[in-house]
Amino acid sequence: METGKAIYKLLKDSADVGAICADRIYPELAQQDVDVPFIVYTVTDTTPSGTKNATSKLDTARVELYCVSDDYEQSMDLGIACRSALDRQSGTVSGVEVQSIDFDTSDVQFDPDQRVYVLEQTYDVRIQRTGTAQVVSQFPGNTFTVEEVDGSPSGAVNKLVFSNGSLSIDGTTGTVTSGGGTSYYTLKSYFANNAGSSTYAYIPFSGNTDSTALQYRHQFLCPFNGSLKKVYIWRQSGSNMSSGTITFDFHRLTGVASSSSLEDQVLNAPVNAGASYNVSFSSSTVSAGFVYAMIVRNDTDQNLGNVVVSLVFEVSSIA
Repeated sequence: METGKAIYKLLKDSADVGAICADRIYPELAQQDVDVPFIVYTVTDTTPSGTKNATSKLDTARVELYCVSDDYEQSMDLGIACRSALDRQSGTVSGVEVQSIDFDTSDVQFDPDQRVYVLEQTYDVRIQRTGTAQVVSQFPGNTFTVEEVDGSPSGAVNKLVFSNGSLSIDGTTGTVTSGGGTSYYTLKSYFANNAGSSTYAYIPFSGNTDSTALQYRHQFLCPFNGSLKKVYIWRQSGSNMSSGTITFDFHRLTGVASSSSLEDQVLNAPVNAGASYNVSFSSSTVSAGFVYAMIVRNDTDQNLGNVVVSLVFEVSSIA
């Protein structure tokens, strides 16, 4: 019953479904002599996840859905609309806590007696019977939290696998599998610079002391092949910079204490305290095993003050 309520609500609220079959959505059995196209769905099986001393906190149901039309292409279009409305949905739907809906199979047949095409789809639906189901968006570009919400967990979560296979966490070990997306690495630096304007310094990657002399704490041994894409800066203190520029000059070491510039980018004032700014790099290729450094040149009307700097690299491979 709970599963059927959620399925009906999702189908009824879908504009794409409504554009094809209006409100002709029926549980179990369609009305006699109903116009095509229409949808019939049925919950064929519900399996509880029982515990020794409590009722099921999670039920898994099997849903069969039928898209009926006298036009083959229209039945296909209705099936696509239904899948879009149901597949990968989660959250509270018509008072039902839907943990997940997963599309399983699809098949189409022609009924010669009724002269209609019947597209059958099956779905696996997980209904959470305690707590509140979390809405989970698709990757990329999001985060979510897995947590116990009803106060009485029956056991620990030992393994978490994302649906697209990009990340598997087993115990305390996380394995990332590339699916053709882009990987990034962020290098952070914290330091205080009160040397005034028209000054430059190598930023530190160990400790928090910048310097006009290139030392080991200002050097980064790169473990991957890729490129520098962005540099972010945030000033924790100091007066607002109303004029001038801040230049980020990215170097590759050519000796123990010498380097050559790969690319520099300029951030124009105003650069205010408590605000975040960034510049983009386009030609700073890095290679595994080489050492790099970043110079910040302050040509504004104020000291830099306490600064946080982040270097964002796009990683192509690890050598």
